[in-house]
Amino acid sequence: MGERLRTAIRQHRPHLVSVQNFWFAVSPAVFGAAWSEGVPAVLTLRNYRLICPGALLMRANRPCEHCVGRSPWLAVARRCYRGSALQTALVARMVSSNRRRGTWGRMISAYIALTEFSRSRFIAGGIPAERIHVKPNFLMEDPGVVAQPGDGAVFVGRLSPEKGLEGLLDAWNAVPAPLSVVGEGPLRQWAMARSAGRPIRVLGQLRAADVVASIKAVRLLVMPSIWYECFPRVLLEAYACGRPVVASRLGSMAEIVKDGETGLLFEPGNPADLAAKVRWLLDRPEEQLRMGRNARAEFEARYTAERNYDQLMSIYQKAIAESESSHGRAVVLGGPR
Repeated sequence: MGERLRTAIRQHRPHLVSVQNFWFAVSPAVFGAAWSEGVPAVLTLRNYRLICPGALLMRANRPCEHCVGRSPWLAVARRCYRGSALQTALVARMVSSNRRRGTWGRMISAYIALTEFSRSRFIAGGIPAERIHVKPNFLMEDPGVVAQPGDGAVFVGRLSPEKGLEGLLDAWNAVPAPLSVVGEGPLRQWAMARSAGRPIRVLGQLRAADVVASIKAVRLLVMPSIWYECFPRVLLEAYACGRPVVASRLGSMAEIVKDGETGLLFEPGNPADLAAKVRWLLDRPEEQLRMGRNARAEFEARYTAERNYDQLMSIYQKAIAESESSHGRAVVLGGPR
């Protein structure tokens, strides 16, 4: 793998290698290959695998930082990756061997964390703080705000335990409003059985345009995740559509959702608190509209493609300036858009 990557880099001579996720697609060999060829590499941190073999910083349905700043081998006995000691050991070996090799410390020129919270966890896990830049997710296209909301709420995400689906359906016992559940995953059949005879529709996987339409058709988005999350795209879609978000007061969600301004935060894993916050917002249409307007303003100020282009080019240019290019000079990126 490493030699093939080096050959590709020699052939194409890129100014920079940008990696969104090396797991399965390639391996950490991509960083060694770039480093050996004098090409800077930038890694976007879309999960916590570098500091947690399970990648979620979660165990037994609650946040877990047992391995943060410690040996990843501690996760093997707990079977943190896919419930398998063997598979967890393979991930732990990857993390620890690359630590020893210096991959994380010297072969990656810059990291992109999606929130300040996420950055803090990677620093605690030993990633050099000076190399971690914060740049949020963004939307390539603006779906456009809808002034008048519809009815009820929508959940969009993978139908799996870490997304808090069980607590969400429990909460809806006390919410007299329709709920749309959008997504696929191992809990889909369970969710459909739990929703029978209730004002809950499990819609399955939808096309991107239909996801946006489902958000525009309701009053608010619910995000009951019980893991830290990194930066779910659906938050931006809700903001862009002018919809407030009711989310867990946990990790990056508590940073992105401004309590009382762009939505409401509830105690993670507490269905009663979730239900109370949803009912409060549904009963106050003027507050829905106010928070929706704030959410839209937040999107326009921070999460558009234009705003993120400038941030991304700045990070790339810094990485290039700190690394020798093939011609021994920095390369200027960007230009007309």
